[in-house]
Amino acid sequence: MVALRLFTVLAALSLTACAEMRETPSQRERYQAYGENWTYYSVERYTKSWGINTPHGIMGWEEELEQFAYLVTEEGESIPVHKRLYALQRDGSYKKVECCTRSTIQLSVRNFDKKLVAYFKQTRENTTDCFVHPEDHPDAEKEPDPRKRYVYVQLFGEFDPKAKVFRVQEFLPGFSRQEFREKVGARGSREQTEAFFYANRKPFICENRS
Repeated sequence: MVALRLFTVLAALSLTACAEMRETPSQRERYQAYGENWTYYSVERYTKSWGINTPHGIMGWEEELEQFAYLVTEEGESIPVHKRLYALQRDGSYKKVECCTRSTIQLSVRNFDKKLVAYFKQTRENTTDCFVHPEDHPDAEKEPDPRKRYVYVQLFGEFDPKAKVFRVQEFLPGFSRQEFREKVGARGSREQTEAFFYANRKPFICENRS
């Protein structure tokens, strides 16, 4: 029994030494907003390590994808966007949104109408107690089978240059597919797609709903 435990520990230590980590930086974007120049970039970090009680069994490999996004001021101050997302709540307050440890989050910052706007995906329960819903699925939470629910909401938050936070209070409720094809086309870039989504955003619904 002792020998088996020792073998398990040694095997885990050996595999831990083989852990893999990669970081992939994005291109740096130059933006003008609020009368200043800004630089935006992000870094994706992929980690593969040996763990216990993993989805693959008692012992196995665990994979994690994290995203780190930064705004840099003209003076060189680096603002961690992924730590500065605050979502509007029903009582008018703002709650910090946890971000970004899943590939589905897809955080980015764009320069719309001379404003800096964070665009990302998150579930309503991890964002706000106001009413928001996945695109074209306002009754998603009523689906009795959780496996069939659409859970990720597309969200927008404008930067507050004084507080240096992003105030998330708008979402994408849906849009016309025909208009999307006409304006973006089949091969539109991510930037073009997000600009179209931004143009179709709506404010959180925070009043009481019957």
